[in-house]
Amino acid sequence: MLSPVLLGGNDITEWCQNIVHEPELNLRSFAEVVVPSELVSFTEGGDFLELAGGVHKGRAYMGEDAGEANDKFRTIQSLSGLAWWDRMQVMDADGDYSNPSIIKDNSNACDIMQAALDNWNSFEGGSDLSAGSSAGGVPLIGFKPTDWPWSLDRLREFLVNTGQLDVVENHGAGTVDFHAGDYGADLSGSVALQYGMGAFNCVAAKYTFDFTNTVSRIRYFLGPKRPQFDGDIQHWAGDVQIDDPGLDTFDGAKQAVIDALSGSVEGMLGLLRRIEVYDSHGDENALRDLYYAIWQSDALIHMRPRRLLSVTPEPGISPAFTCGDLITIGAELGETHSGVERVYSYRAEQDTEGNVQLTRVTTSGDQES
Repeated sequence: MLSPVLLGGNDITEWCQNIVHEPELNLRSFAEVVVPSELVSFTEGGDFLELAGGVHKGRAYMGEDAGEANDKFRTIQSLSGLAWWDRMQVMDADGDYSNPSIIKDNSNACDIMQAALDNWNSFEGGSDLSAGSSAGGVPLIGFKPTDWPWSLDRLREFLVNTGQLDVVENHGAGTVDFHAGDYGADLSGSVALQYGMGAFNCVAAKYTFDFTNTVSRIRYFLGPKRPQFDGDIQHWAGDVQIDDPGLDTFDGAKQAVIDALSGSVEGMLGLLRRIEVYDSHGDENALRDLYYAIWQSDALIHMRPRRLLSVTPEPGISPAFTCGDLITIGAELGETHSGVERVYSYRAEQDTEGNVQLTRVTTSGDQES
């Protein structure tokens, strides 16, 4: 159930004509309610909209206020605290965001992200979220982006893309927890959503491809820069790219997967290369194992086109999972798409009778950021 609904601490459930909840993995949670215009008032940005069971809490804003022949309804929308991270800066505890040492000073993705949020809250006076638990994880000591300043959202996206971070809001407590890329429960034995096959409990399905950020080659240039002659600014001490033998030594099994992915993308799209320069302190080339780890995580994400399977369950099926959980999902379309996949997002709606329906569930087996 999505109700009761609180607006500014007041229960407005009886006035809600429709309730919508739409969370996304590692991103913000969205909620929306439709209420009679003359019966519900609120302060935009000052009041919070909350859904039952701590599934959503965020500042409330006007979506629209509309009138027809016999009715006037207003749509109230709400985004959770993660929505504003693109306008908050990564900084050290003293407020330095032009050249912070936060990544150098912390040992793993969870601690880095927690420190970034703590520093913002401490120096800038707070946000809607405070840091909750931190699970630690694989050390990333020494890495430093070259183009500070960064926003909290850009740092979140980067660290999530390493596969070492999941960011999960605890709406009831107003906190955000940091997991080492492993958030979610395996519900594949108890939850199955299948269209045209298996449980036959979905009325529609769609399988989509997104090539927006897909590449077949990635090349990292590592500092220090070493000009070979006057005016030459194109040479660095080292680089990492797909034919680097050190990648096989570092993690040969992972590299074999990457080699196959690169070949597959080039078979579909041709050679597409992205270049990154890491040259902040001039010692990046001495940290090659670190950059091998980052390069392989980067490649595993961006050498795969985003493949998302979306299904619409039959009426009456309510969410028995949350974003990040593993469920069994499948669809018999032009081809059969089936497997255990991670929930990327979903949309749930509740009507005036209290009936909750899943109108969309989107999962991904190979793209989780």
